[in-house]
Amino acid sequence: MFPNTEIANIDVIVVEDNLDLVTLYKSALLMTGIMNIQSFSDGRRAQAYIESGITAPDAIILDMHLPYVSGEELFYLIRRVWGERPWIFIITADVELYEKFKHGQDGVPLPKVESVFKPIRVPYLQKRIQECVAAC
Repeated sequence: MFPNTEIANIDVIVVEDNLDLVTLYKSALLMTGIMNIQSFSDGRRAQAYIESGITAPDAIILDMHLPYVSGEELFYLIRRVWGERPWIFIITADVELYEKFKHGQDGVPLPKVESVFKPIRVPYLQKRIQECVAAC
């Protein structure tokens, strides 16, 4: 992996409307040493943040079913605004969305996208975030 000082400087955004899951994700990230975590509980707030001109985070944990603006809409906004800078961890229990983001358009995997099916296995999510961000 990489030194703790580097992992502490990773920026992660959590976009999830279930506050119990937000707490779970934040705790999991903190346990890995990631300290810079922001969260948004609905798509509209996340959209405003993304469009504000702020620098892209290293990773985003993105639920697909959100109030006001869907996770899918946010995904395309993230790519439009921040390009392929952040890893995006698509979190969903929707089989169709999972498959769409796991295999990408026409079976071609999307770059820097990890599709994770609910229920989440926290150790898996922790490991994948560390590996993906370290690979950049």
